[in-house]
Amino acid sequence: MATVPRVTLTKAFTTPFKSAIAAARTCYSNKGIVGDDQISLEEGSRDRAIAASIYQAGHHTTFQHAQFQFALSGISRHFVWSFLHSHPFYNSEQVS
Repeated sequence: MATVPRVTLTKAFTTPFKSAIAAARTCYSNKGIVGDDQISLEEGSRDRAIAASIYQAGHHTTFQHAQFQFALSGISRHFVWSFLHSHPFYNSEQVS
């Protein structure tokens, strides 16, 4: 039997800056989705450095996550790449 896709509304944003950093960290996480509760905004923290770095590098898509966030499972990376990444009003981050 095929895996059934699952869509979960994970949040409507109350901390959009933390969410942007969490989205950026999720891209390179070997542990899956990084939550806002794992983000530190203390002066000099690694997360503040990540925020500055991704913004200066032009990787602004993570800052566009401040609406609604869904977690999708049971779908292929090809689906994310070929369909979701090409939609003009949808920003996605995927575990690499």
